[in-house]
Amino acid sequence: MRAGHHCTQPILRRFDLESTVRPSFAFSNTCADIDALIAALVRIASGHNRIAMPEHFPA
Repeated sequence: MRAGHHCTQPILRRFDLESTVRPSFAFSNTCADIDALIAALVRIASGHNRIAMPEHFPA
């Protein structure tokens, strides 16, 4: 995963966002890595993306 602006500063400002996250694939990625990414995206899209956060991180 890569975090940052990804050359999208104008659209990020439009949506009042600071940065984005994107997958970054390489030859070293396995099918299991891709399956894990897909499972995480499905979980996020379904709205079941809440994770336990320490008290000092507001949800």
